[in-house]
Order: sequence, then structure tokens, then C-alpha cells
Amino acid sequence: MTVMNHFLFSSQNGTVHIRSIITAMAVATLLAPLATAGQIEVKEVGDHVLVATGGTWESNLVAIASSDGIAIVDTHDTPASTSEALQKIRTHFPDHRIKYVINTHGHDDHVWGNEVFARAAIIAHPNTYNYMSQRKEELVPFFNGQWVVDLETELASSTSSTDEEQEEIRGRLESAKKAHEKWGRVEITLPTLTLSDGASLYLGEHVIDIINLGAAHSEGDLAVYVPEAGVLIVGDLVGKPRALARLDGTQGDVVGLAAALGRLHTEYGGSAKYLVTGHGPVGDPQWLDGARGYIEYLVAEVAAARERGWSLKQTREKLTLERLRDFTEYAELRENNIEAAWHSLERRQASDQLH
Repeated sequence: MTVMNHFLFSSQNGTVHIRSIITAMAVATLLAPLATAGQIEVKEVGDHVLVATGGTWESNLVAIASSDGIAIVDTHDTPASTSEALQKIRTHFPDHRIKYVINTHGHDDHVWGNEVFARAAIIAHPNTYNYMSQRKEELVPFFNGQWVVDLETELASSTSSTDEEQEEIRGRLESAKKAHEKWGRVEITLPTLTLSDGASLYLGEHVIDIINLGAAHSEGDLAVYVPEAGVLIVGDLVGKPRALARLDGTQGDVVGLAAALGRLHTEYGGSAKYLVTGHGPVGDPQWLDGARGYIEYLVAEVAAARERGWSLKQTREKLTLERLRDFTEYAELRENNIEAAWHSLERRQASDQLH
């Protein structure tokens, strides 16, 4: 799923609050059960590529093995789940050293297992490094437990509040404790090597192409192609077929996402045999074309609305995105998609005017 499963924390009146950009899933996300043994599924894709699916959101960790070591693409959302995935990979490649980790983007559910591979070179887009550095700083109150302490203080001082208000605070406190239990011991481990352009990584007898796509799903996206195996790894650029994705036009760039999908379809759609997305089962490269068509249609419809002079409010109310009506989560995410595309186009227009 092309969803940014990460949390944003803000401070108001000295109290740290959590707000999730997955509004409909916020509570379920926070209360998701701790990862336990047996949740990791490993699929062989070719003779030297493994996909380990697991963690809270069924994130995909990919291992590319050679005689000279292993390259990992993305991790799970916890060190525990990532370590379990590594143990299963070791059953296939027991004597191979982990040499590289490639982060396709910086969202928590794909990088919070980086610490398991702290001895490897961790490769990412420069904007991913910047984003993760910011996350590491802003989440200090969460990781050191201050968020929980602040909520406990807020609850203790709420004796004059209504029962409903106190219950709301208790709910946030319970969610905070569960979230801290699961993620509070994470050490956000930053990339050690950033790529402003694409690169070819020579790993033993195999070549791994790292494709720099810039701002798309996130502020800086990479894709990875393994030519000999025909495996294209795209992170969260592609979600489930015929399903709306939760988009972010502020940290990501929906116009850039359309361009990235078009490029991947043109350059790799004919040669790739397997498509590994950020979550769930290994897919078909034809998913690229479906995802590209969906995002291009969305951008074109919102651009046309802006040209008519519609405000964002008018566009949300009037634009039906009729071709997407039968997509999964259409009712829940239509307005989200419109707003993300709107802000992406607005930012690009402002940038064009400056230049």
C-alpha cells in the first residue's frame, strides 16, 4: 500500500501530542500488536533474491545475495521484526555478510530496522537523510518516554474536565504506552552514503541498479533493479492494483510521482519479471502501468479544476474522479488524493513563478 505509515508529533502548551497522517487508521495503527515470531514470510524471487514480508504493516525487506555478500533493500518497522527476517534469510545464505542497505525512502515502516545493519553501508537519497535526521530530533520526546509522562501529567491535572474529556486523555495515554512499548527502543540509524544521481552497485557477480527518482511518494525516492533476476523494487511508489493510495502533497510530490511511474514503466516495464512494492505480496510489472494511469488521471483532473478557477474546497466537493469510482477506498481517500494533487500542483506553480 502506498501509505506513509509514520507518525508526526507536535508540542502544544508544553504537552507532546501525536497526530497520524493516517487519520482513519490512527488508533488501529497505534494499537497494532507487537511483532512476534512466525509473522515473517519469505519468498524466493529468482535464485538470489529473497523478499521477507512482515512487521506491523507487512513491509517488504528484500535481500539480494552474491558471492561477495548481501545487499538489503528496506527494512521492517521494528528491529525485532527486521532481525527475525534476517534470521530467515540466513537459512538460505548462512555465510554471506550484509554489505549494503538501500532505503528506498525515509518513512518509519521502511527504515526503523536500519540499526540491525549498523555495520553495513546504508544508502539513501539526500532528502531521505535530511528527513530521517529531522525525525530523529523531533521524536526525542517519544523515544525517551516524555510523551507518556506528559500525558500522565495532563490526566492528573484534568480533575476539572468533563468525564468525556478525561476519557479522551486516557485513550491517548493508553495508545502512547502501547506505541512506546513497540517502538520506543528504536534507534533511528541514519544513512551513511547518499546518492544525488543513480548508480550501479557491483556486488560480486551481480549488478544492482539504483534509480534516483527524486521527490515522488516522499521527498526523495529510490528504486532498485536487479537485471539478472528481473526484479524491480519500488518501495511505496506503487500500491495494490485498483486501490486508491493515501497521498501526501506536502512531503511528497504527486506530480513527481506520476513522472516517476512513467519513467519506471518506460525503462523497466518491458524487462522486469517481478515487481516488489513496499508492502504485501510480490506483484506483476503490469502494476506499474495501472499505477501510472491512476496518478496521471488524478493530476490531470485536479489541474483542469485549478484552470477553471476552482478553489481547493470547490475541487474537493465537485470533482468526482469518475474513472476511479470502483477503486478500493474510493470513498475514504478521494478527497485526500484531490488535496494532495492540489498542493503538489500549487507548489510547482509557485516555484515556476519564482523562476
